[in-house]
Amino acid sequence: MRSRPLLVVPALCLALTGCPSDPEPFPEGRWVAGDLHVHASGASNDTDGVSFPEDIAAVARARGLGFVVLTDHSNSTGSMDCADVEDCINQGPEFPYISEAAALSDAEFVMVDGSEISPVESIGGIGGPVGHTGCLPPAGGFAFDGAFIDRPAGEVTGGEGLAQCTDIGGFAVVNHPFSGVPWIKWDWTSDAMDGMEVWNGTARWDRADRKALVSWECMVSRGRNVVPIAGSDNHRVGVEPPGDLTNPPLGQPRTSVWLDGESLVDGIAWPAVLAALRSGRVVLHEPGSFVQGTQQLVEAGATWIATGTTPIAARVELRQIPAMTDCDWTEPDEEAPVHEVLASANVAPGEFEVHFESAITPSALVYLALTRDGIATTGEGDVAMTGVLQ
Repeated sequence: MRSRPLLVVPALCLALTGCPSDPEPFPEGRWVAGDLHVHASGASNDTDGVSFPEDIAAVARARGLGFVVLTDHSNSTGSMDCADVEDCINQGPEFPYISEAAALSDAEFVMVDGSEISPVESIGGIGGPVGHTGCLPPAGGFAFDGAFIDRPAGEVTGGEGLAQCTDIGGFAVVNHPFSGVPWIKWDWTSDAMDGMEVWNGTARWDRADRKALVSWECMVSRGRNVVPIAGSDNHRVGVEPPGDLTNPPLGQPRTSVWLDGESLVDGIAWPAVLAALRSGRVVLHEPGSFVQGTQQLVEAGATWIATGTTPIAARVELRQIPAMTDCDWTEPDEEAPVHEVLASANVAPGEFEVHFESAITPSALVYLALTRDGIATTGEGDVAMTGVLQ
């Protein structure tokens, strides 16, 4: 892995790279932050009755989120009347909060109702990997009022759950694919996901997230169009940041999408958010941390410009994912990333602007990361990253 440290001069262009004679700003529009993995009381069996949609909407607005997707477990959504929800088989309707979510939405905030399809290998025991699929609604909403088939235990694979989402037009995200909890790891019976949750809020940024990031890099290297996703997996909306290992706060981490001026004419709308997700126009980040990038032609060639903010000292990395790497996305090594670090720069707390000289072609697979060495228990690790920059 090679790295080329560069001096950082905030808000100035570096002579090392050449300076754009007339820098072009980012196009008209703005980043809108959201949480794509949230659980609500009355439709999920593990929220302790403290997180109803109106509570979630109020906290989300207070924390600067522009959208939230409710992704309640398919085994419990619509089945809360059962004495033991885990044993309750395939009751519907699957999306009980569609109307309430719409009523809580306006031009500055949108809530939609999805599902987390949650088959298991066994009931009452740990069981082996099967996996969870976050099923986000299509642009026009779900035209589906039945129930996902996630039971009996041991008879539905993760891949079969994922297919149920895509078959009804949903955007399928494999959630926490390498979780330390064995029965919610992905079983790799399918790799036809639209997105992969490379960053789950439980334990902040940990080894499971690092492993998921390497898996995503491997898929991108092999030509797979998979969008990286961050979601809090919040179950109790009253948890205050930074939360603890098993209780992530709402919006930590979050996925921001770029919405252009035209799509924002009538405010934030789910179809525009979904279109941005599908295109990969995303930034995954913790509150208070952010990074974005653009490429500009200069006299000396091309320059990648990274801008953003960090609450503490960090490092910005320009990472390239080599094409057609010999890697296995089902068994990635979190200590052996696929990417190469083309250039890096240390940044102080506050806003930053970094210019990286770039000899790579415009079609190269690159992304930016704002990182601190370490893992979540020390409050370190990746704190922001872009999707693949086009």
